[in-house]
Amino acid sequence: MRKVVVGAASRSRFSTEYCGAFNEPNLWHEIRDGMTYGSKEMQLSPEEGQLIAWLARCIKATDILEIGTGIGYSTLWLACALPLNGKVVTVEKCAIRHEAAISNIEKAGFSDRVEFIWCDAVEFFKTETRLFDLIFIDANKAMYDKYVFYADKLLKHNGVIIIDDILLFSDNNSKRVQKMKKSIEVAKDMLFAMQNYDCTILPLCHGLLLARKFGPTSL
Repeated sequence: MRKVVVGAASRSRFSTEYCGAFNEPNLWHEIRDGMTYGSKEMQLSPEEGQLIAWLARCIKATDILEIGTGIGYSTLWLACALPLNGKVVTVEKCAIRHEAAISNIEKAGFSDRVEFIWCDAVEFFKTETRLFDLIFIDANKAMYDKYVFYADKLLKHNGVIIIDDILLFSDNNSKRVQKMKKSIEVAKDMLFAMQNYDCTILPLCHGLLLARKFGPTSL
């Protein structure tokens, strides 16, 4: 099932009050701190949010794809980096998180920059034809290798793939996390092995992998 929600024009753009050293608007802090579905530890940090927004501005992204909307916190950082004609297409499989994200983005005043899609990410990839300047992946860790395979096909020349939690489970060898750990490792190895990508890993929080594409699709 695929459900698409395109937001209406925003009532307001930015909060005027900020929290902490990373210019995190108070409303965004409340959204992050008020997360009730899933682990707060897995939520993007304000530091990471500032970084992905900065990267989006640096490459002058207008078309952004997010795999794993969550509650919409990372979506806010991506949306705030866009020009007026920009759009974040964000995909979430969990109905509870999907609805929470729509509400949070509306409260923050960015609905006009976000297209919400409720469906499985792989199913989305199989039918999507639009190309993107930046693809941010922070979803089911056990599917990271498949996400990278499809993301490469939808990434524009000079586009950037950002993968969150790339160092997650690096020191955990329990059976419970083996599938997720293996998929993360395969995704990382795939990108580093491709000759048309320049890759690096930042040990920030659970790790961010940054990959800049400078040649044609190779997978």
